[in-house]
Amino acid sequence: MSTTTGEKKRTAAHTRGKGKKTKTKFELRTGGDLLVAVSVSLPKKQVRDYLVQGRMPRALLSTVLNISSTKLSERISGSGNLLPAESERVVLTEQLLARGTAAFGDLDVFMAWLKDENVLLGERPIELIRSTTGMALVLDELISIEHGIPA
Repeated sequence: MSTTTGEKKRTAAHTRGKGKKTKTKFELRTGGDLLVAVSVSLPKKQVRDYLVQGRMPRALLSTVLNISSTKLSERISGSGNLLPAESERVVLTEQLLARGTAAFGDLDVFMAWLKDENVLLGERPIELIRSTTGMALVLDELISIEHGIPA
């Protein structure tokens, strides 16, 4: 999938909560915007805000960073920035959330899909996203689902 720097950004929304519907938009970056985003170290406060605002499930971020929830809290406490590799994974997680909510229409449905065994991928997607290569495979599968392309 090839994109150009000037290509429009897309957003996907999800609803969360029991009885109370709230909308969160996940930004789907493309082309040069994505390359710039993954090359910048994110401020720890920004990641804390993502978690507090419900923009990113804590358990998902822990999985993607390959650390416990306790260790995640330690990593994002205080001031300063994440390491570049950690920042890249956070940005890729945003991409994953945007694609997942676009493909399934709801964050909770997408999160359930991540935890289910996937014959085409060979294992549960939640296990694959522990690496950037696995994340790319899951993103490709989500693009197929989003566009109705049988795998």
